[in-house]
Amino acid sequence: MPKKPGPYIILFSLLITLNLFLLSKSSIGSVFNLPFLSIAQISALLGTILFSYSFILSSRVRALEDLFGGLDKVYRWHHDVGVWSFSFLAIHFLSLIINSLILQFSLWSAITSDGTGAYFAGIVGFFIMAGIIFTIIFSKIRYEHFVNVQKFFSIPLALGIFHVLFISSDVSRSPLLGIFILAHMFLAVMYYSYRGFFYKTFAPHKEYSVSIAEQKGADITEIILKPKTDRISFVPGQFGYFGFKSTGVSRELHPFSFASAEQDEHIRLAIKNVGDFTAQLKLLHEGDNVTVYGPYGRFAERISEYNAEIVLVGAGIGITPILSIAHSLSSGSFKGRQTATLFYCTRNLAEAVFHAELHSLGEISDAFKYVLHLSKDRGYLNADTIRKTVGKLDNKLFLICGPITMMRSLAADLHKQGVPKENIVFEEFKYA
Repeated sequence: MPKKPGPYIILFSLLITLNLFLLSKSSIGSVFNLPFLSIAQISALLGTILFSYSFILSSRVRALEDLFGGLDKVYRWHHDVGVWSFSFLAIHFLSLIINSLILQFSLWSAITSDGTGAYFAGIVGFFIMAGIIFTIIFSKIRYEHFVNVQKFFSIPLALGIFHVLFISSDVSRSPLLGIFILAHMFLAVMYYSYRGFFYKTFAPHKEYSVSIAEQKGADITEIILKPKTDRISFVPGQFGYFGFKSTGVSRELHPFSFASAEQDEHIRLAIKNVGDFTAQLKLLHEGDNVTVYGPYGRFAERISEYNAEIVLVGAGIGITPILSIAHSLSSGSFKGRQTATLFYCTRNLAEAVFHAELHSLGEISDAFKYVLHLSKDRGYLNADTIRKTVGKLDNKLFLICGPITMMRSLAADLHKQGVPKENIVFEEFKYA
């Protein structure tokens, strides 16, 4: 698969920043006259660019999926960019302190500097950013609280803009550098405003109502939604963000995979009870309204271009997007002439709540083979077990969905057995 351009856009922005920084100097040699000051300056510029991108990447703008290869990839880059942003800004802060200690032997002068409000805004913004990050990392935080905590990043963004605009720096002395930095911060504000204030109005969405909400097995709620007007158009393996409007159920949007086939009129969800919000879903009633945003995801986009055998692995509740793919494969909805083998992995038979459904699909379609893998009896699924069923591995496309550790472990095992990395596809979400 061709590399997606998104990461290169970020890298290109950083290289331009570095070059504009050097051009803002009277000579290259001046960078080395006060090395810690120069480190502080360039780390501040790079950190600001990355901080701006972290807002852009959190916006759920669907065009970003084209640039990065799926919303899970966008959010992975959002996380990594945020980490690097904070690291550069921390280097900026520490380098200024070291520079002041070297020149003036005074920690206080590093903290107070010129004493302007713009300077203090930068310090306050950095510590607020650090506080938010440490809150997220070191506290067990619910999804809806995580979403609310993230909104506070707008405070260091606003303080950062004020800091950049009004301190005396390379940005204020170099018009090109100033325009470039402030343009990225302006984009950050625009994308943040879209996500925070306009997403629910302008993002693609359709209105549905609850038709059925019932328990399957011990801890899975199956929900059937029917469209109130037009249905949402999605492809197998995709997901949406769902806003349930029901007494006792949080209104915060949550992501769930579509478990229904693409040609179905209704939307089917299968949601495992893993926390406070998912436990609330048993309170849904027939007729409750639901807004569905999306679709998102590129999990199964390669199936139509792959005219060979496909191996699907669904572990636990990770079977939900696989259900959609399996129904579409068995009905011949995908372009091409694929054959598929599905491994449904659960601990025991009682947890395999979709076993009968998948078994029947395997019975009616010659192009679709179904295998139930019970880890209690056979251990965790590995590449050798898959080979015994499907034969040669390196000429097949693997789509894996399940717990993060399981997906990473199986993907590494398959790669060791000769499967190219580009033929191992999985989506990895923590918070989205």
